Amino acid sequence: MLARFGRSEQLFAYEDGRLDLRPLALLYGDAMEAEDDHQRCLFLQQLGDMALFLGALFPGRFSKRGIQQDYVVGMGGGAYDYLADNARQNRHVFQELASMFTKILELVATACSRDTGLDDSTILALYQRRVT
Repeated sequence: MLARFGRSEQLFAYEDGRLDLRPLALLYGDAMEAEDDHQRCLFLQQLGDMALFLGALFPGRFSKRGIQQDYVVGMGGGAYDYLADNARQNRHVFQELASMFTKILELVATACSRDTGLDDSTILALYQRRVT
């Protein structure tokens, strides 16, 4: 998810002649209007992933708009909960994401925090171990 959203075309939507983040509520609306269950699941996975990504890495984006963390947790957790019952595969993964959404949100935020306490050489060693 983090690698996918690192690419702007995966994160942003092109609307009204510009790139912008699609609001979670509109993604939910897209899912409810989907033509079939497969398409609905795709929209809801996007919704859950966006809620997790944005809620963990950019919590200020929501708070500036008066949106509390409960909204993000409800949207993301609810999307994953639907997928736990209806996805074609990985239902157990979606169930875990749904039931532990708040904790996973905190873990992702901590993992991506600049205040990890790790120096540059440790981060580079972790990266090299991951790549090899």
